[in-house]
Amino acid sequence: MKPASIIFLVLSLLIVLGGYLLCGEAEERAAEQNIELFNISRDSDGNRVSVMEYDTAKMEKISVDLKKGNVYVREGEECKVEIYNLFEGGYIKGVSSNMLQINDTLGIMDIIKEGAQGISFSGLRNILHDIKLEEADKWINVYVPKGTPLNAIQITVLEGDIVFENIHDIGADIILKAEKGNITVKDSSTGSRMQIDSLAGNVEISGSFANDMRVNTEEGNITVLPGTSFISGNFYAKKGDISVALSQNISKFVADITASEHISVNGTPLSSQSFTTSATGGMKLTVKAESGKAEITD
Repeated sequence: MKPASIIFLVLSLLIVLGGYLLCGEAEERAAEQNIELFNISRDSDGNRVSVMEYDTAKMEKISVDLKKGNVYVREGEECKVEIYNLFEGGYIKGVSSNMLQINDTLGIMDIIKEGAQGISFSGLRNILHDIKLEEADKWINVYVPKGTPLNAIQITVLEGDIVFENIHDIGADIILKAEKGNITVKDSSTGSRMQIDSLAGNVEISGSFANDMRVNTEEGNITVLPGTSFISGNFYAKKGDISVALSQNISKFVADITASEHISVNGTPLSSQSFTTSATGGMKLTVKAESGKAEITD
């Protein structure tokens, strides 16, 4: 390394250290006078909360990518998103191309680049200040009023759970993915598709409807509880069991069911590891438990 480069590196480190110490000093003095240095509110439990509001007339898609924490999508009176304990400057948020986006899975250079295009980047002071939030529980609440005209709601969590509940009268694609965590869908419906993927976690669906329902798990069980219906349902578990409660008799479906262990239909175990039916109604059911059992009830 050239001497000039070494000198530049040392100076950069000194500047960062000086900035850290200065931020710490400013925070201590502000705390003594009950002054909040950052544009973040706190709830009654001391969690730091950032709130975003969105205009449904200009919004076609909601996209959330969270590194660690839970995401809750619920019906609400207002179009808003609440972000808990994610440090400002450590994620991007904003609206572009008719999409509301929240993403904390990018690197620092990605955030700076996005910031130059108009998505918020709060800077070094926030990162240094909020390092202490690394151990705090993080979560995001997304509120979607009934009948909101979205094309898609896409939620991805690397480590944490997704809960999607009480969302109705939308025609949006619902795309949920958890790499390490459970996914729960309750009392929700869409006239489009519902795509759910879990790499290490269970999926449970209750009281919900989608024209096209597709669920895949790598290591986890799939449970479809009574009150759930679909025109086409495709359920695949690589390592796990599958339980599906149908809204109609299985004879109404074009069904293809396979399992490595055993298959039971309405509590009766079958001697075969595969089971098929044919129907003329147009409804389809595909179930494959590659390393587990499949239980079907109607």
